[in-house]
Formats: sequence, structure tokens, C-alpha cells
Amino acid sequence: MYQSQAKFSGNLHALRGLAAVAVIFYHAKAMNGIGDVGWMNVAGQMGAGVTLFFILSGFSLSLSNYSHIDKAGWLRAYSIKRIARIMPVWYAFIAITWLNHYFHINYTLPSNTVIFSAVPFFPIIPGREQGLVWAGWTVGVELMFYAIFPILIVLLRNNLKAWGLALLALIVVSMKLRGYAGDDATQHFLHNSFPRQAFIFIMGCTFFFIVQRATMKDRERPLSFVMLALSVIFFGLWIAQTKGLTKYHYDYWLVVKAFALSSLTAFAYLNPKFKNVPQLNLYNPVTKFFGDKSYTIYLSHPIIVSWTKQWIEPIFEAVPNAGLALFLYALIVLAFSCAAAAVISTLIEEPLYKRGRAMAKKEMTKKETADVSTPAD
Repeated sequence: MYQSQAKFSGNLHALRGLAAVAVIFYHAKAMNGIGDVGWMNVAGQMGAGVTLFFILSGFSLSLSNYSHIDKAGWLRAYSIKRIARIMPVWYAFIAITWLNHYFHINYTLPSNTVIFSAVPFFPIIPGREQGLVWAGWTVGVELMFYAIFPILIVLLRNNLKAWGLALLALIVVSMKLRGYAGDDATQHFLHNSFPRQAFIFIMGCTFFFIVQRATMKDRERPLSFVMLALSVIFFGLWIAQTKGLTKYHYDYWLVVKAFALSSLTAFAYLNPKFKNVPQLNLYNPVTKFFGDKSYTIYLSHPIIVSWTKQWIEPIFEAVPNAGLALFLYALIVLAFSCAAAAVISTLIEEPLYKRGRAMAKKEMTKKETADVSTPAD
């Protein structure tokens, strides 16, 4: 195992990487309008990797920040790390996307589109919720959550009832968004906007505090089995919907997916802590790489798909099984995305995030030193 930090979970890190891979398989099919591919029709459900991203954000941020919220300098350190983690790569991909449109698609993006994408709050602006970067709407939604997370965790702390009420309220907002937004709202706004997706982050936070409460009461082991059972139940409902065995509205289906993936996340976090039970160990050198580069892999892959579209027909002609052909094409996109991510991460993401972490650590240390050296009143 690579686990070396008390608040680091190999399984959660692996899940983040696998979520990025899942979205690549989804877009390999969806962005090319590929129809029935037999057993690989499962790729049509892999867009839920985005939902898993959001759950992991809520869970992981709660895990890494809860014990620090009363420390001086915490908010500034938190902000520095989030900005260093997200913004340099985000602005790099705004530039890459502009260049791709200009030279590859022969289209000059309007300046107001670029400006709106550079502003972190575009997911609440109708008509701007997609942003400029392909699939980058998720980054805008994440940034919105990063902005409100400190307020939520300081106000709600580990009050499970409060988190539960916040979760319930945002689920209602998500399901009623069609009515609130009006008839003129686009499908993109109804799906990609922050009001639609916000409850998923809060669900990640809520499940973390459920785990934290169980840990305080030494009930982690029974909770892990409860989470496994919940995951099986909600995945069963998810599969039943895809097979046409049940029929409920998409708004409810998103909630079902979120519960399935949240309970899986909690189980994946808890399971390695126990002996004498089957171990769910997702962490290995491959998933470590995917997890380390998940952000840049995710942002790289739509451009890779657009550049490799012309390869699809030859692959499908050479491989008689449509499912296998799509699988091979998705692996090619994954390989190129990983290569691009490795370069961008090495040049931009890793050095700047390392610098951000150092600045955040210095900020916390500076505040703690100041508190110690200041005489009490």
C-alpha cells in the first residue's frame, strides 16, 4: 500500500482515477454518436463518473479539513490549496481549447465566452453553464462548491441532522429545478448547472460525517456492512432502470445514482480498516497514476476524442465485434489522454500545486506561531 498519511485513503484516490477513466469510456461513445455496441452499452452509464467525482470532493474535503477548521489560518490555507490545485490547469485548458478551436475546427471563440469561462461562477448563469472547455462544466460546479464549503463546514460542523436537512433541501431544489427554471431553460442548464448538482457534494459530506460519527462510537465495522448493503440496493435500482424494469424520472434517477456511489465511497473508505473480512483494495500503481493525473486526464480527453474521430470507422471495420471495437477505441483515447496529462501535470499542475501546498503549510505555521507567542489576555 502507498498509504503514508493519516488522512489519505488509497481506495478514495483510486476511485477518483477510475471515475476519470469511466468518463472517457462514456465520451468515446457519446461524443461520436455511436449506437448499439452490445455489451459495451454499459459505457452509456459511465458518465456517472462525474457524479462520483462530486461525491469524492465532498467526502475528501470533509475528511482533510474538519479537524483544522478551528485553527488560525485554516481558511486562507484551504483557499491557497484549492486555487493552486484547480486554477492553473483550468486556465491552461482555456488556452488549449481556444487554440484547438482556432487551428483544428477553424472557429474563433467569442471573447465573452472566454471571459465567462474564466469566472468561477459561470455554472449559475443560464446559457453559460457549459463553459468554454469541453466537459469543463464540472470544474465550474466544483469551484462553486469550493466557495461555499468553508461556510457549510464551519456552520454545520459534525451535526448530522443539519447535514441531512441541507442534503434534503438541495435534493428538492435539484428535482424541482425544471419548475423553478421555467419553460425556456435549456437541457444543459437543467443538467449541468450548480443548482442541479449541488446536492451530490453535500451527500459526500454527509456520508463522511456518518462515517465520522460511527468512528467516534466504535461502530465502523457494522457501518461498513450497512454501506455495502445500501450500495447493492441502489445499484440494483440503477440497473433496473437501465434494463427497463422500473421507470422513474431522470431527476429521481440522479438521486439513486448519487446514493449508490456515496455508499460505495463510504464502504471503500471503511473496508481496508478491518481484518478477517474480504478486502476491497483498489489502490495499485496503475490506479495511483490515474488518481494523481485524474484532473488533467479528465480535461484532456474530449480534445483527444475530437482529434481521433477519424479512427473510429477503420477500427470498427477491422474489429467485427462492435463492443470490442469501442473498447479498443476508448483505450486509445485513454492512452493519449494519459500521455497529455503526464506532460501538462509535470509542467503545470504538480509544480504549482506543490508550491501552493508549501504556501498553505507556511500560512498555518505562521498563524500557529503567532498564536503561541502572543500573551493571553
